[in-house]
Amino acid sequence: MYRDSCLIKYINTVTNLESMKHSLSLVLNVAPPKVSMVS
Repeated sequence: MYRDSCLIKYINTVTNLESMKHSLSLVLNVAPPKVSMVS
């Protein structure tokens, strides 16, 4: 039971990180080429 809740918490964290990365890549795609080249 305890392990399951830890697993759920871990999965939620990974999902949040993935969506954050997705948002960041979208922002970088929209950003000017200069900014994209730097990062």
